[in-house]
Amino acid sequence: MEPRGVSSVIATILLVGVVVILGSVLSIFTLGIAEDLDAPAPQASFDFDWEKSTRTLTIRHEAGDVFDQSNTERLEVVIRDEDETGQNDFLIARGDWANQSDGGLSVRAGDTFVITGERGGGDIDVERDGADVDDDSETHEPEIDDPVQIIWYGTDGTSFVVSEYVIKSGEDP
Repeated sequence: MEPRGVSSVIATILLVGVVVILGSVLSIFTLGIAEDLDAPAPQASFDFDWEKSTRTLTIRHEAGDVFDQSNTERLEVVIRDEDETGQNDFLIARGDWANQSDGGLSVRAGDTFVITGERGGGDIDVERDGADVDDDSETHEPEIDDPVQIIWYGTDGTSFVVSEYVIKSGEDP
């Protein structure tokens, strides 16, 4: 076996690796991906409390960043339902916790968002710090395994699921 051939193969592999890394770094900056890395979604901790007797889900901003007009277009709470296969996904309830069009957008630690569903279906009431914010549409109540998401929409058009909760069995009568 000749040693010259082995070092040539290793050199080729190293050269290809360096070219791939340089190409990746260059594309990050030319495609503007680096700008998105500088402005991440706000980070926050939320507490979810499902009260089965009143069919009420209370969401509380526990700690973390403030969602305000400088970083948030809209902060939305969405509850979805899906069948056993996960294919038929439909909206149960949606409400803006905060929206710039409402004016005075600010969600900070201590703020609450409450969703109350009537037993057996019907209207779902959505309140933000005591004020009604839903559209009073008819829908059905949340059930076991329904995912609840808090979705942040940035002022630059990006969106991110800030927090997610799934109603667990044993919490539902």
